[in-house]
Amino acid sequence: MTDLKQKLAERKKLKKKTPTFARQEAHVRKRLPSSWRKPRGVHSKMRRGRAGKHAVVKIGYGGPTEVRGLTKEGLVSITVSTAKDLAMITGKAAILSSTIGRRKKLQILEAAKKSNISFQNVKDVAAEIIKLKTAVDKQKLEKKKRFESKKKKRKLFAKKEKKDDKKLEKEETKAEEKSPESKEQKPAEKKQEAKPLDAVKKTESKEKRPVEKKPEPKVEAPKVEKKQQKPAGKVLESKPKKVVPKVEEKRQ
Repeated sequence: MTDLKQKLAERKKLKKKTPTFARQEAHVRKRLPSSWRKPRGVHSKMRRGRAGKHAVVKIGYGGPTEVRGLTKEGLVSITVSTAKDLAMITGKAAILSSTIGRRKKLQILEAAKKSNISFQNVKDVAAEIIKLKTAVDKQKLEKKKRFESKKKKRKLFAKKEKKDDKKLEKEETKAEEKSPESKEQKPAEKKQEAKPLDAVKKTESKEKRPVEKKPEPKVEAPKVEKKQQKPAGKVLESKPKKVVPKVEEKRQ
């Protein structure tokens, strides 16, 4: 344990001396972030390690290998993503996963509070639980409001549809009344109107009675006068044609 503590202290001293490793020309170009990228340019002064240029990442800046990846207390860190993972934490540091939702985080923190487990990335567990509860309640209220507003919109839309349908029906009826075809069909429709019950009963009784067929009256055909035919023996004599003598014109 003494060796481990010494090495942790050693790492702490080295960490104070280590420079901030920035990307090449991050301070010159605005679009470049300051996150570390290895310089790969052929003529790069930073890659060559010229004086006055930014420091490049090297193995000499690293701490002791025995303490690498451990926390300040010298514990191994484990990421917790479910309440079941808390049972695995015995002499290890817990880190709450950042890819979890609010409800799951609440469940884990409440379980950790009961078993007195602290997290490396959560300062106060009780304060975090209250914060998450208020956020969850707010989310529920917003969800309810959204659902109610959608319901109202649907009702209004249904009412508008009904009104539009009624208007269309009225317009169709007016158009049918104005059309000439409807005027011709109207008298025929009047005849086919619903008859009263008494009339229906009478018609039914008439239908049941056997109908006697009356003899049809004989219609005499109209007399056609015959034309008198001429006798075939007699031949009409043709009258002789008058011959007109030609008059010669006198030559002068």
